[in-house]
Amino acid sequence: MYGTTILLSESTYREVGGCFVTRPIDHLLLRGRHQPTQIYEVLGEKGYRLTPAEAYFLEGLMAYRRHDFAQASELFREGAPSDRPCQIFLARCLHLLEQPPRADWDGVWIWDDTY
Repeated sequence: MYGTTILLSESTYREVGGCFVTRPIDHLLLRGRHQPTQIYEVLGEKGYRLTPAEAYFLEGLMAYRRHDFAQASELFREGAPSDRPCQIFLARCLHLLEQPPRADWDGVWIWDDTY
């Protein structure tokens, strides 16, 4: 889905996240679950340096979580050529700019294979 190699659930991240460089990817409500979960991508071992696309994603994710979809889309667009999570979130932002969520939206995404 995300074009990543290794994803961690929130509980696994708490167990081993300190051993690796990771980035948060999404806050999802998974099928069959009632509580959303944060998922993380393992980028590398300690000392790994973020690529420019990964850095754009992290900045874009902060704007996305503030509901600043215009700024987020600009940042995701910068990383999109080489980063699948940027591509996914760019599509989401464009959708959310056209159809804004409720003001109290918590950012949890229910994956339905649309993006």
